Amino acid sequence: MEIISCSSSTFDNQNYICGNVYDGELTPGSGREWAASLSDNNQWIKLNLDALQLVAMIKIWWRCAGRSQFSELKLSFSDGSEQKVKHNKHVSFAGK
Repeated sequence: MEIISCSSSTFDNQNYICGNVYDGELTPGSGREWAASLSDNNQWIKLNLDALQLVAMIKIWWRCAGRSQFSELKLSFSDGSEQKVKHNKHVSFAGK
């Protein structure tokens, strides 16, 4: 599976664009994360895949920068289904 592009509701600054979530840099605090603007109360990110894919797992790391963080995440899929995930520092979603 290859992510070919992305879009997001906002980004904090040019260092925190959505493309950072799939650039291969996974070092916490590297400055290579995606971060929405603090004034954005409806934050979202969309990842576009190269082809239709069966999603078996998604790993999510919350950015820890002393800022407010969300407590719930909603994954929306192209088939119209959704999956809600509660915050648990490092979250994995398996199945669908």
